[in-house]
Amino acid sequence: AAVGDVEELMIIGGGNVYEQLLPMTDRIYLTRVHTHIDGDTYFPEIDPADWRSMNTERFPVAADREYGFTFEMLERRS
Repeated sequence: AAVGDVEELMIIGGGNVYEQLLPMTDRIYLTRVHTHIDGDTYFPEIDPADWRSMNTERFPVAADREYGFTFEMLERRS
C-alpha cells in the first residue's frame, strides 16, 4: 500500500515484519532493555558495519522502572 508523502514511517513489529522490512530501512529507533527475558520473537541481528549511531540515551534503573534501558537512533551507512 502507498504511504503517500510521509517523511517517516514507523514499523512496530513483529519479528517477521522487521525481518522483511529491514533491507528497506534507512533509520532504526532501537530500545535495548538491560535484562534477559525468554521469548520466541526478537529483532533481527544487524551488522554494526552497516549502521552508525546518531544518538544514544541511557536510562538507569529507577524507582519507576525495574530495568534500565538504552534508546539509540541508528542510520544506515551509505
